[in-house]
Amino acid sequence: MLAMFLAISLTGATGRAMAADFDKAKAAYEAGDYATAAQEFRPLAEAGDAKSQFNLGVMYENGHGVAQDNAAAIKWYRRAAKAGHAEAQYNLG
Repeated sequence: MLAMFLAISLTGATGRAMAADFDKAKAAYEAGDYATAAQEFRPLAEAGDAKSQFNLGVMYENGHGVAQDNAAAIKWYRRAAKAGHAEAQYNLG
């Protein structure tokens, strides 16, 4: 029972931390600090966060904070689309 409680507690804490990191990344992007946004979105995207994957795709497509790279944009859009992100699916056509 204790193990289940700890697992649930850690999952909740991780979710809150990811949400806070996403908010930090989003705020950096909106402020035009694209390099910081990319640094903040990347670990979230690599951990499977579809919104972060989509945002990295946008950043690679437009060269915001990263070198413009259509192949990388498609890679991140595909990951987000696979997770059900509608805008990523749309961007892939």
